[in-house]
This record gives sequence, structure tokens and C-alpha cells, in this order.
Amino acid sequence: MADATRPGPTEDERSRFRILERIRQEVRDCQFVKTWNGKTQTISWSAAANEITAPEYDWDHFRSFLTIVRKMTMDKEPSHVLSLAAIVGRYDSADDTIELLKILKKRITTNPAGALAWVIHAETPREKHLHANDLFDIVVNAGVFHSDPQREELWRELEPDREFWVSMVHGHAIAVVNLASFILSRCYRNHWLTPAPGWTVKS
Repeated sequence: MADATRPGPTEDERSRFRILERIRQEVRDCQFVKTWNGKTQTISWSAAANEITAPEYDWDHFRSFLTIVRKMTMDKEPSHVLSLAAIVGRYDSADDTIELLKILKKRITTNPAGALAWVIHAETPREKHLHANDLFDIVVNAGVFHSDPQREELWRELEPDREFWVSMVHGHAIAVVNLASFILSRCYRNHWLTPAPGWTVKS
């Protein structure tokens, strides 16, 4: 918990937390989350049958979900979760806060050894291993918004196999949402924001 003798977030910083709060509610209200909450998101492969089983998402609903999550991943947005996490860490130096922030941030910024990767240009000099955060970046900026010509080629190669890698992108998006939820929980615990009725403050 924050030290009561230290100043809390500035009004501008609290305003950014409130923007994140609204976006987190958009995530909860979107049709994709309502449809897939609690359902399995795994991909499985049967060696005997030589076939892959993957969840079948409604692409339009998934695009809408990613559009919301994107607001929390763009550097220049006030709702950028990594910069907001840094603000929380500045004012709340409790061991549990710092440790959990470190864990949650790592889930969306690194590719640990052994992490699942999608391979394109297999066994060629151009072979590329794309981890969940790479896929999210390509899908959002080339597949959803078409805002990055440099990623368009990768998107064109990924798009035909969408059903197989889409759950990796979903997992990364959920990691972003989880960090946002933790940030808000600390805002409520430290009384920087007032939670909506029914919100349970978790440690």
C-alpha cells in the first residue's frame, strides 16, 4: 500500500487512470469477452490424426476486442498500461505491488525461453519465429488497422492460418487486460480512484 506520508498521483495521472478504467469496462462489455469468458483457448495437435484443433473465433468480434485492447498498448495513448504501471510503482512501493507489477509487465514485454512461437518461412534464410507479442503487433497494426506497411507482408503470410495462431494473440491481449486490472486494483486500494459499486478490491 502507498506510504501515507508520500504524495499521491497528480490530477493528470489520476485522469489517465480514469481513462484506463473506462477502457477496462469496454473490454468487459464487448461481445467477444462475453462469448469467450471462461472457455478454453488452447490449440492441440494430434500426431496420430495429423490434425490441429483450435478455437473458432468470430473474427469481427475479435477485431473489435483488439481495437479496445490496442488503446492500452500504444505508447502515446494516456491509457498505455506500461507507463501507467510505472506511475503505480512510483507511488506504491509495497513489496507485493512491485513484485506483481514486475510479473505482469514481463508477460507482455518478453518472450521467455521455450515460449510458443509461430514460424513462417520455415527452414529458409528468412525463417522468422513470431511470439505472442509479435503476433499481436502484426495483427493489430496490419490486420486490423492497416497502419503499418512494413508489417503488411507478414500479415499476408499469417492471415490464411488465422484460426491456428489467433489464440496466441488472444492470450497476449488478456495479459494486457490483466495488467490494466491490477493497476486499477491498486488505484482503488490506495484511494486514488473510487471503485464502481460492486467492485471487490483485491490485494
